[in-house]
Amino acid sequence: MKTSNPLAMYSDASVQSSVATTDRRSALTVKSRGSAVDGGSSDTPVLLVVFNRPDTTRRVFDAIRKARPKQLFVAADGPREGVQADRALCDAARAAASRVDWDCEVHTLFRVENLGCGLGPSSGPSSAISWFFENVEAGIILEDDCVPEPSFFRFCEELLERYRDVPRVMMISGDNFLSGRKRGAASYYFSRYTHIWGWATWRRAWHHFDYEAIPEELRNHGIWDWQWRFAVEKNRGLAVAPNVNLVTNVGCGIVDAAHTSDMDERYANLPTRPMVFPLTHPRRIRRMDRYTDFTPSRPEERTYLGAPLRFARLGYRKGRNRAASFVKRTFLERP
Repeated sequence: MKTSNPLAMYSDASVQSSVATTDRRSALTVKSRGSAVDGGSSDTPVLLVVFNRPDTTRRVFDAIRKARPKQLFVAADGPREGVQADRALCDAARAAASRVDWDCEVHTLFRVENLGCGLGPSSGPSSAISWFFENVEAGIILEDDCVPEPSFFRFCEELLERYRDVPRVMMISGDNFLSGRKRGAASYYFSRYTHIWGWATWRRAWHHFDYEAIPEELRNHGIWDWQWRFAVEKNRGLAVAPNVNLVTNVGCGIVDAAHTSDMDERYANLPTRPMVFPLTHPRRIRRMDRYTDFTPSRPEERTYLGAPLRFARLGYRKGRNRAASFVKRTFLERP
């Protein structure tokens, strides 16, 4: 059955969900206990998606703790059946993501069973994001291996407000894989590429997400980010991309990682740089990426979605038109 609305309520027995504030207590959440970090709090809600990696979760949480968001949402999948170590690791990751010691409203979505990473419309990070946007209009999304630079939170907060009512702008990414090269003179540029190693979006944009937008044989690989990319493409959307890298992925090369266990090490631990404020905004909302912006390294040798170099020699315009025609014919015009 086709998923027409990803913002369906999560009321099944495989979910434990709760809310904690300064005057409510629950065994599943951590109540707020006053400020431990100097400075102001972020008004932008944050979703942290975790599983069984407490070490990387602690690093991401420590970055969130410095931003002190007023609302924190923590979503966690359950331990895998037959994996003996998962129970303790999952519990440790949940504990690491719940060490709130500032004034904060904490929401949790702790799965009892393991639903996998993108193996169905009710599993994976996509279901956590849908749950997130049942409760907020806009927010920041971080997974347990994506460590943001401190200025990432202000960057997202300012642009979530600036482009709140601009439908064509569908997400804000914290990733830059251009090895120091810039696109334009502004603090950021607009791209077709939906990099999700630390990002932010709105409910009005996520409403377009459709888990079944790609063929079933591809969905069986446990992916959800391709569907999000197609949602943006279908709606002629754009992603904000910073001209400095604001997020580093510390989970690449870990054997138990869902999708990055075999990724080349040059993708891992990319250095970050602070964003300079006040932001310099582009004069127009138009795409400024290039055909080879997709990959973090060796863009002269790799092209859109990893196609070989000979495909790039056909020329930017011809390759772009072929890719757009393929997406339209294969996915957007399916009966």
